[in-house]
Amino acid sequence: MPHLVWIDKDGKLLAITTDPAVNQRNISAILGGNTIALKTKSDHPVDGDLESLFTDTSVSHQIKHQFIRGYQEDFPSQWVITPGDSTGKSIRITNMIMADLFNIAYGAGKVFYGRNRTLYEVRDTSMLTTNAEGDDAIDWMRQGHVYSYEVQTPPGMNNLAYEIMLRDLKAEFKQYKVAVENRPVKCLALVRTGKKELFRSKGGKPSASFDGISGHLANFPLSRLVMQLNVLYLANSLKPVVDQTGYAGRVDLDLNCRMSDPAALDKELQKYGLGLKEVTVPLDMLVIRDQSTPVN
Repeated sequence: MPHLVWIDKDGKLLAITTDPAVNQRNISAILGGNTIALKTKSDHPVDGDLESLFTDTSVSHQIKHQFIRGYQEDFPSQWVITPGDSTGKSIRITNMIMADLFNIAYGAGKVFYGRNRTLYEVRDTSMLTTNAEGDDAIDWMRQGHVYSYEVQTPPGMNNLAYEIMLRDLKAEFKQYKVAVENRPVKCLALVRTGKKELFRSKGGKPSASFDGISGHLANFPLSRLVMQLNVLYLANSLKPVVDQTGYAGRVDLDLNCRMSDPAALDKELQKYGLGLKEVTVPLDMLVIRDQSTPVN
């Protein structure tokens, strides 16, 4: 969580906040010498031991699965998935909303149904998601809106982990119907704007780096750029990013712009004969709706 210290022109400490406080209104007020109330950031340790949260982790020859309701103070919002090998496969998730759990289960390590690929068709979304940030988001989580989960499968049964997880989630959230459905969706398509492949990689050591105000790919597939946009920088956009270039090779790209700004990103991509175009395409979406009939 960002740690931001506000100090006025006389060196006086005004506040310590998280990032939502950094906006034009607050900055202009302080530069103008006005007094404003900023919510003080509160820090909480997130150094919990997964072995203590998910009990009975010593048995290696059985399928184990455990669902925990409520916010766990000592843990971050995260998921840890082992690839599955001679020791078996494990999926461990802490402090995540229901949609994120279903995203992992349905995605099965192959598809990411993030925020821009999730549709809420429910009467009340306040129990399922929030636009709060920083400490306000943590307070919302503490109201019982997040969950933790673990499933472990023994060697030779790796493919069952996601199936077991999906079955467990459907049993826990009987008041909702959650499914992957193909819908016509407005998207931002990564397309070619010219015949020359100015993005084609010249080879060398593969590398990829993104920091929010730039993105760099060297000898890397375009899929990495699409993933970064969908998972991070355009995750809150109503338009998922899809690749319609038809190019399966590797690329070299140096994009110097705010990665969350589609217009600025499109301008940078134009240098390589690429661009972003609004299209409507059929796309698999994670759809969450209320059950139409009461569930016993």
